[in-house]
Amino acid sequence: MERTADGGAPDPLVGQLIKGKYHVTCRLATGSLGVTYLAQQRGTGAGLVVKVFRGEFTKAKEFVERLHRQMMAVAALSKTQRHIVRVYDCDQAEDGSLFIVMEQIEGRTLHDVLRQGGALEIDRALSVATQMAEGLNAAHDASLVHTDIHPKNVLVLGDAETVKLIGFERARLKHAGAMDHFVPATQLTHTPAYAAPEQIQRREVTKQTDIYAFGIVLYEMLTGIVPFRASTSEAVLAMHLREAPTPPKALRAEIPVEVEAQVLRALEKEPKWRQNRASEVVQEFLHRVVAARAGRVERPPSGRRPAAQAGGQPPQRPRVDARWIVAAIVGVLILLAAASFWALYPRRAPEDTYQSLPDPQPSQTVIPGPVPAGETEKTAPELPPPSPAQPRPDRVLPDAPPKEGERPGANESTPSPKEGKATSTRRTRPPAPPQPVAPGAKRGPLDGSDIIDWLLRQR
Repeated sequence: MERTADGGAPDPLVGQLIKGKYHVTCRLATGSLGVTYLAQQRGTGAGLVVKVFRGEFTKAKEFVERLHRQMMAVAALSKTQRHIVRVYDCDQAEDGSLFIVMEQIEGRTLHDVLRQGGALEIDRALSVATQMAEGLNAAHDASLVHTDIHPKNVLVLGDAETVKLIGFERARLKHAGAMDHFVPATQLTHTPAYAAPEQIQRREVTKQTDIYAFGIVLYEMLTGIVPFRASTSEAVLAMHLREAPTPPKALRAEIPVEVEAQVLRALEKEPKWRQNRASEVVQEFLHRVVAARAGRVERPPSGRRPAAQAGGQPPQRPRVDARWIVAAIVGVLILLAAASFWALYPRRAPEDTYQSLPDPQPSQTVIPGPVPAGETEKTAPELPPPSPAQPRPDRVLPDAPPKEGERPGANESTPSPKEGKATSTRRTRPPAPPQPVAPGAKRGPLDGSDIIDWLLRQR
């Protein structure tokens, strides 16, 4: 029985053959999910990494099925994406143990690089972050969420520092109910320093969860420390939920403003306020690299234009937003409409115009005919003359002309002493004497009452 590479106690699996294909040579490390070994493929001798899961996960049928599907998706993705570790197999051993087989990579973890040298140079940190973002974008496009991004799951290879992401066995772990049952919430990430708020609160895990952890890794590469530090894991988790990180420029002044803004955006508490893709976190750095390779000037931050383009040519005029053009046209039309209304609308004449008008000429006076006493004189302009068929209000006409030998008014009833009051009262007004008419004066029109009075006087 051989001893382990990490200096621990002898492992019974070392020296054994798994599934008749993978010969285990030594143990590398032990984690919350299982044990990682170095192995060789039987027949070819190719170096491999085998991770064997703990027995409790093997008993969870749902977890086994989900892990198999996820590892097959990673295997297909790693064939074309160079920043994701190659996965070759996912199976169960003779004793039922669940294991996955990956490529063996000679390199260091980003954790070791930061521990030995501290904060990286800005361009070097952004170069590593750009390669990480490329691998995360490919995983997210394949509907895979890593959920465990931290420096120990980032491998840096050779002098060119090619980056590869490992640790995809936890991919979309939130949807594996069996895993949630066996692993405590504080162990869902390698360390609480990189846990997103939604992971701590057991909410839905999305690609923004990876972007949060990616932002912390970039923060650590630029400043040499993680944004949230405390003496206990519980205190660190509470800081993720409640406290804002210290701006990176406060710790290192030469960090570009645009890079700091993207890092702080990636560390927003709510996933909806973070970037949609990991590449957006380092997009300003990518623009600088592309511009440098093409021989152009550096893209200015915040959308500002440079004073001159490469070669001394004046900068191109910015395109005018079409919305401003439409707004200007509408404003001109409104002014024209207001001017037209002011010019065509009738205006009131000033008071001096009315004061200068001549006085009206007096109209001719018409002398009306005789008006009985008690009546109000009526002028033609105010009321029309009374209708011939309408009696005057102060005169009562007899029912019939008096018979021969009978006095006028003989048929009028008088009060009876016995009755106490008259049944009807009829009083006639004595005819008014004719009024003299001035020579040449016009007489008013006669009505029916005048004619009846003239006939009564003739009798």
